Amino acid sequence: MRHFPLLSLLLLIPSAASAAVWGGFDASRVNYSGGIIATGDNHDTFRDRLALQGDTVAAPTGLFSPAYLNTVDVFYTSLANSSASPISSGEQLALSNWVAAGGVFIISADIFNEQLYNSYGAAFGIGPFVDSASSVPATTNNSHPLISGISTLGGVTHSVWTSGPNGLVLATNPGGTFVDVYDASTGFTSGGAVLVLGDHNFLTDSFIGSNQN
Repeated sequence: MRHFPLLSLLLLIPSAASAAVWGGFDASRVNYSGGIIATGDNHDTFRDRLALQGDTVAAPTGLFSPAYLNTVDVFYTSLANSSASPISSGEQLALSNWVAAGGVFIISADIFNEQLYNSYGAAFGIGPFVDSASSVPATTNNSHPLISGISTLGGVTHSVWTSGPNGLVLATNPGGTFVDVYDASTGFTSGGAVLVLGDHNFLTDSFIGSNQN
């Protein structure tokens, strides 16, 4: 049985959580080497925060497969490769089954290859993703443990999207939705949870210290 992990930075869940294994994509679906969560130097601080919790990061993958997903508790998408094709219907099924079994899926969006983000969100009715034309700090607007004590989040290239069913918008910028969450507390009954972030940058070394990131 998977447990919702105690996510560092923005992602703070006040519960007794077991150590989590984080997964992510390799260069076939991440736009630059620094963005790969397992090895990228733009996520050094993020990995340090995970390690402080006792979490580990698995080797990256090129696709969603049951064999890979069954080895991780959390999956973080990072910045979409500009030339990567949308995920297949088989991958969408593997992803939705994994979330239903308790997986935590984090879509960290951006303004590059938004069709790929659309394919990530399709299984959950999330999207379409579009460029918000706004990079001003996002402000929180709801009460949820993920944003307890947080009022502003900074980034540089923000995407916005149409929220799916049974989600809760946690933060917005002038263009629209910037953070929303789907979990048991919001009426999401799939089993696990989905978190959507409007800019992968705010968890990178360049922005992790900005605002209240």
